[in-house]
Amino acid sequence: MKKKFVIGTRIVAFLLIIICVTEYLSIKFRPTLLTTIFYDKENSIDAVFLGSSAWYAYYAPMLAYESYGITSYDVSYGSFDVDVSKAITEEIMKKQKPRVLVVDARAWQYRDEWTFEENEDGQKKIKDAHFRNVVDTMPKGINRFNAITANVLKINDPLSEYFEILFYHNRYEEVSPGSLLTKIGEVYGTRSTYLKGFSFGYLNKCTPYTVPDGFTNEDTLLPLSDDTTSLLRDYCDYCASQDYKVLFVVVPLAEYTVEEKQQYNYISSIVSSYDNISFLNCNDHIDEIGMDYSVDYAEPMHANYEGAKTFTEYMADYLITHYNVPDRRTENFGNWKEDELLWNQYVQSLAVSSQ
Repeated sequence: MKKKFVIGTRIVAFLLIIICVTEYLSIKFRPTLLTTIFYDKENSIDAVFLGSSAWYAYYAPMLAYESYGITSYDVSYGSFDVDVSKAITEEIMKKQKPRVLVVDARAWQYRDEWTFEENEDGQKKIKDAHFRNVVDTMPKGINRFNAITANVLKINDPLSEYFEILFYHNRYEEVSPGSLLTKIGEVYGTRSTYLKGFSFGYLNKCTPYTVPDGFTNEDTLLPLSDDTTSLLRDYCDYCASQDYKVLFVVVPLAEYTVEEKQQYNYISSIVSSYDNISFLNCNDHIDEIGMDYSVDYAEPMHANYEGAKTFTEYMADYLITHYNVPDRRTENFGNWKEDELLWNQYVQSLAVSSQ
């Protein structure tokens, strides 16, 4: 009996070691972009911006808080894979109940171009990097599992999506105790980043453009693929079933074609048919927004920090006007006061380093 107990104890200990090592490597290499939103206090965010790099380049949540008291967060990724939109939204809504979910319409327009590629067998599959860039930032749980399962036929290596160690195992040489502790602090810490998802990656880049034609009188609808259209309707059905207020937004672009306008007309025709779901094409409001196309852009689809200031002011005013988003500056709301100080210190350090 004693021998069986010893053997059983050793087996349990061995399994625990395997689990710890697996989590060790998974934590070390897992992105942390999305996980940070869950370190904000419960129900402390009034607007969530979900989508591609449009948000982390155009909208600065801490600027909106400083000027208007809006508590918001950019949950955004380069070339965002909209196929996991529902799972991410479900994960966000477990802890936050925002007054509005602001969705990047551009990610839906570009889904077929951004998301898929042909594998060696000529099959159309989701790009591994884009899918993992999103899913690996989600906390382990039912929503991450559902995100993978819902797309299991579209991804090249489903098993390594479920079990991250199969993907990261050959990178063990990069692991050190110090780097692990740092990563654990990021993934399982108790605080969000004061950047609130915004990126200063385009801070010092400026490319001059002329004001593009907004094609405001163009009302033709240019359909997306049947698959993307079906996915968009499914996502809107889900949001409507949960009674979420959703705003699909197209950011003001420095280069803009009539075909893009027609595709956005098509997206608008779908989402606007739902109660509580609206559509805003900022390229129809160029004068109102006030972007200076000679200095506010880093690239055609990305504003620099000066452009982000301009757009954030417009977007914040829009949220207040249309969604009654409150001013939280006089409240002891989450960690926003402390984060405001950290934000200002960081912005000041950037200003000094760029001189």
